[in-house]
Amino acid sequence: MENLYTSQLLELIVETSAATWTVGADGYAVDIPEWTALTGQSVEELKGEGWMNAIHGEDVERVRSAWMTAIAHGSHYNTDYRVRCADGVYRWFNARGMPIVNVEGDIQQWIGVLLPIAGLNRFRQLAPESSGTTAPYVDITPGALRAARAMLGWSASKLADMADVSVSTIRRIEEADERDSTRSTTARKLIAALEQQPLTLIASTEGVIEGVSGRTRTD
Repeated sequence: MENLYTSQLLELIVETSAATWTVGADGYAVDIPEWTALTGQSVEELKGEGWMNAIHGEDVERVRSAWMTAIAHGSHYNTDYRVRCADGVYRWFNARGMPIVNVEGDIQQWIGVLLPIAGLNRFRQLAPESSGTTAPYVDITPGALRAARAMLGWSASKLADMADVSVSTIRRIEEADERDSTRSTTARKLIAALEQQPLTLIASTEGVIEGVSGRTRTD
């Protein structure tokens, strides 16, 4: 019964998706037949990060940041973007992916799906206000917080000091599988500390930071 359920679930995913994809542990794309069929790109054109050339220019940086964050931390990937399809028309899709690990916990490959969606992009890049303390951001995901620390070269203790929170709080938030109900005061402290750094914070329209980009810095 379980095998039948799994088979039917996979069939449903394939039937309702625009494309399914598999890439290596390093996230490097080699050959994704359904993507080439969707976009008209050749195998050579999509290799590496070439597949991003079929993404709308306004979405590329956010997509790259979200994908690199997932690769760096082995976390789930979930983002929306516009794809230039083979007929030349841009359409909205939701891309989701997850790592497949072995018994030692090492990532062997990534699998994912591209789902057609309707409506506007749920993401926007929010500009922090000049005070740095009353920005429109309301929360930050575990993956984005880990990525921010990695880009800044900060230890958990460093971030805790900068945000005036405990190290255990940093660990609790970063180790969560998904964004939890972090107390708003804690979130505001973390965000205020990150806003002062050379980072671009990428958030949803609800003000939840889901990705970061910027130059690497070490202290």
